[in-house]
Amino acid sequence: MFDLLCEVEPRDAEAWHVLSTINGRLGYIDAAGDCCRRVLAFQSDHSEAHANLGHVCFQQGKLDDAAAYYRKALEIDPQSVTALNSLARTCITLRHFNEYFEAYRRAVGNMPDPKKVRSVFLSVIENYLPDKYDPWLDDELKKCFFLIDIDYMPIALATALTLKYKYNIKDVGHRER
Repeated sequence: MFDLLCEVEPRDAEAWHVLSTINGRLGYIDAAGDCCRRVLAFQSDHSEAHANLGHVCFQQGKLDDAAAYYRKALEIDPQSVTALNSLARTCITLRHFNEYFEAYRRAVGNMPDPKKVRSVFLSVIENYLPDKYDPWLDDELKKCFFLIDIDYMPIALATALTLKYKYNIKDVGHRER
């Protein structure tokens, strides 16, 4: 149906966007990518097309490209939960935590209800070990403790390290009992 619409209206960016989504969900990754590129040729500021092209690149193992498309989607729409959460997954894989934190800081400040991105933040922080005190991270960790129905264990180590650096606690080793 949408193939036909794209043939009849070949410059309809939304038709190509819908077709890219359908192709992606059916597992036709290359076709989804081609459709996203068509959308962006007609409408370069289409945030969802950038995010979808990021998904395509992620599935193809082109993680740096995926991250670039997610960043572009966030540049266009700073409140895109999908783009931010997808960037998180990519940055965890690449171990580029600072890149994710920078995007997260900008996005969470613009969101009326950041709960949807804070839950993903918890999965990122579980894989991150701070090596110095960061007041922003300290504040964000406190906010996470106010979330309901979460497992606090994933953020325990990052929280402990944050407190250690904040209060300049030295390693004292283990004492025998």
